[in-house]
Amino acid sequence: MTETQAIAFLDRDGTLVNCGVSGGVPVPVHDSVEFAEGATEACAHLRQLGFALAMVTNQPDVSRGTVDRRTVEQANECIAERLGLDVVLACMHDDLDRCVCRKPRPGLLFEAASILDLSLDRSSVIIGDRWRDIDAGAAAGVTAVLLDRGYGELLNNQPDHTARDLIGAVDWIGAHLVGSRK
Repeated sequence: MTETQAIAFLDRDGTLVNCGVSGGVPVPVHDSVEFAEGATEACAHLRQLGFALAMVTNQPDVSRGTVDRRTVEQANECIAERLGLDVVLACMHDDLDRCVCRKPRPGLLFEAASILDLSLDRSSVIIGDRWRDIDAGAAAGVTAVLLDRGYGELLNNQPDHTARDLIGAVDWIGAHLVGSRK
């Protein structure tokens, strides 16, 4: 394994895996995992660039009672195994729970960094498809890349880059972040 100096935080639904869209926001599909185009290649390329890979995902449907925790955990295990992720962390809370782990709060990012024994700075990056991902990245002090899925959400923080797909996001990361770690 390549020595890692930074972390690539990856959102799950709408970023690594395909999901539905309702009311302009992504809706997870819990009964099957369909990888987003380029997910496998993007993770492999991030690994080659020296990043540790951490999936950080909000899964409020558990708190809402529309899916059970084990179903989400099984999907996450499948994703981690197939994509070679180092860490998978999921917040099972809803906004009303006011937990520190639910994005846009940075708790999942801090926890992953602690597990990986790496510090966070602008050489680490979060890739996500929602304002929550960008805000979590800003709060943790990492670079943020937005995958524009056409949701039309207002952003509280501007991303460092906006990409149309994962491959484009990783290409930008390779060109703009990797040199900053040397």
